[in-house]
Amino acid sequence: MTGANGDGVNERVFYRNDEPANRVDGDQRTTFMYGNGQPLAQREESDGPKS
Repeated sequence: MTGANGDGVNERVFYRNDEPANRVDGDQRTTFMYGNGQPLAQREESDGPKS
């Protein structure tokens, strides 16, 4: 995985069927979606300030 915004110290990665499903790194959360073994989408969210 590339482009991580956090420091990686407290990063946790959760897998589904040997593929990364979710990554949590501080207030950054990333969800990965796969179909037939191919990456389809990635969603990122943060607890940062909202405007």
